[in-house]
Amino acid sequence: MPRLRVLAGPSPDELFPIQANSGKPARISSDAFEGQVAVYIKGFADAEGRVTDSEYFKKRSGVTWSIQVQGRYLNGYNADELLFGNIFDRPLKLPWVFSAALRFMNFIDPTLENDLASRTRPWALSPLIATMPYFHHTRATDSGPAPSFPPPHAPINDDTSQLQTIPTATNSSGKGGKLKDSPSKRRSYFTNALRRQEVVFGPDDVVTTDFCYDFLQFSPDGIMLRLPGGISIEMTKYWDGQPVRFVCCERLNKSERTPERAWGRVLWCIVIEPAEGDEDSVGVGEKGKFSFEAFNITHALMLAGALRHASATMLHLGYEVWISDGRKERIPEYDVKYEGEDGKTIVCYIPSESGKEFQIRWKDHNGAYAPHASMKIFVDGHAVGKTRCPPGVAGKRLGISTTSADTYQPFQFANLQTTDDDDTLWGAGIPDKLGSIELHVVHVHAHVIQTAFRPAGFAGTGPVHERSKKAGAHCVE
Repeated sequence: MPRLRVLAGPSPDELFPIQANSGKPARISSDAFEGQVAVYIKGFADAEGRVTDSEYFKKRSGVTWSIQVQGRYLNGYNADELLFGNIFDRPLKLPWVFSAALRFMNFIDPTLENDLASRTRPWALSPLIATMPYFHHTRATDSGPAPSFPPPHAPINDDTSQLQTIPTATNSSGKGGKLKDSPSKRRSYFTNALRRQEVVFGPDDVVTTDFCYDFLQFSPDGIMLRLPGGISIEMTKYWDGQPVRFVCCERLNKSERTPERAWGRVLWCIVIEPAEGDEDSVGVGEKGKFSFEAFNITHALMLAGALRHASATMLHLGYEVWISDGRKERIPEYDVKYEGEDGKTIVCYIPSESGKEFQIRWKDHNGAYAPHASMKIFVDGHAVGKTRCPPGVAGKRLGISTTSADTYQPFQFANLQTTDDDDTLWGAGIPDKLGSIELHVVHVHAHVIQTAFRPAGFAGTGPVHERSKKAGAHCVE
């Protein structure tokens, strides 16, 4: 693979090299921003060809790279005026999947604005406060030191409890305290531009962010782009050498934008590019490898936008669903694919173990103005309950309700019992649904009518005929 180098600075024209995985921050200073940055890349090969790693990846498992920034915005901005994303120097050779990827990106990040098809300088930017995976804010004081950076003992956590707000039409002052330690609630809440305009950042506000994901994997053998469904693409052959540039910048009004510049002043910039002398080791791969022409590494950034708020694979039309074990850890998903001609169904396989409890969880990523929904749960073809899901929130179903809405029998995998008794051939339920867990999303009216509690009528799957066992050896009890 090409050797890489990482650069940082207050603008794309004022950059200096920094050392990834060192744990030592690099300072950035200008009349508009004062702060420091740190970059971590798992399996990173530096300009000298040395592969380095970091303790950071033990503290925050499940990610392969991280761009961390802490600093103060000296000129004063509201949260709608600060954008984060990618800007490019020349047009991108867009793959044939571009339009579908862009629709998916807008489902996941409704605040994203872009012109990736620009014939001059493509770009993709979102409000910093709404797009960052982790966002921590605190007020600077004369008597106390700034928070340690990078944090020595634990990764950056989410905290917006000290945000300063100004009254606007939303009248939501004080909401920040309710968003502490909740990245998903913070991102959903600040989907609304009026709410972003309520929040102000000035010289006394210290903002710390961690932009971290797992869809790019670095190693001495290359850079792999990992997509949902177990798809991996070796990116190095298809990188055209264009620098991969992450920026925080000012928002320009639409009337001020031009084809050459659709963003305002850049406040800080992080760049990953081939090391000097390695530019010739990247370029267009062999024709025929893909059905489109050059697939360069900037396309990974398009897909990064699609995956910003969820690394999950079971994500469709803005709704994410997953199965967690008894410790609330996500069970891995395999062979994720769409099913049916209408494109409304996504399916996958998960491993199961008899006797182990599990939970059904979901998240609405469509924002605060999406329709209300009812999540209807089916196991082995049997309805086991439904839960109302307001817009933009997460929910769960822990088991079968028994004597009250708060009393339930946990879901549990069990061995499927079989028999050769022909009387049971169709008596146990729906043969094609054995071994299945389904969540049906049904849009409903926002108003709620209270009804009397009714226990679920599912007592588990009984013995089934051998010829009915199509899905595997396990069912739900």
